[in-house]
Amino acid sequence: MNFGERLIKAREYLGFNQSKFAEKIELAAQSLARYEKNKTKPSMEFITKLTDMFSIDSNWLLTGRGKILLNDEKSSNNPSNCELYKIPLLNQKVSAGHGETTVYKVKPIDELSLCKNLFKTAPGKDILSIQVKGDSMEPTIEDGSFVLFQESHKFDGDDLYIIVKDSELFVKRLYIDMDGALHIKSDNTKYPEHIIDKDSQEYNFIIGKVKQIIPLFKG
Repeated sequence: MNFGERLIKAREYLGFNQSKFAEKIELAAQSLARYEKNKTKPSMEFITKLTDMFSIDSNWLLTGRGKILLNDEKSSNNPSNCELYKIPLLNQKVSAGHGETTVYKVKPIDELSLCKNLFKTAPGKDILSIQVKGDSMEPTIEDGSFVLFQESHKFDGDDLYIIVKDSELFVKRLYIDMDGALHIKSDNTKYPEHIIDKDSQEYNFIIGKVKQIIPLFKG
């Protein structure tokens, strides 16, 4: 079952037809239809609105795990209750301080609720989340997916990182070549690499290291 199918199931569970539901959430019927047909990937703001208005479990909408409504035992599609981790969700834009060293400040805008059974170990209090937009990291990370990362301005080995560019956050693959140059790479080959020479490396654009990918349409 994909996101669109789960959205239909939640709407019907609440007793709405498509037009009434669109009217209730103040969304154009055509836009809702595109969500339900899985043609448009929803923003976290849309998902949060459904949770705020109807107590629809965002974790269930995103992953299919847990239950349709929060605190509603009869809607459970899992034999065991889904205990949740609540992880701060960041805005995609980031503010930058001024001075000799630029320090970027991330700002949580909400919480991402995820079933504990998605994790092998507890994610930790310093783990943050962000929704990925665009296709630059496909096929590794699809547009609309979420990533969890640990905030740090350090390069800690070749891996996926959250970086800042032009006051916006992006997920990129960072690695150092044999000459010591740092490569900023998109997994989608249509996007060019950016290379930082060994002698001019500054890592203050690194926001954190990716720990886990939460696909939006899996489950």
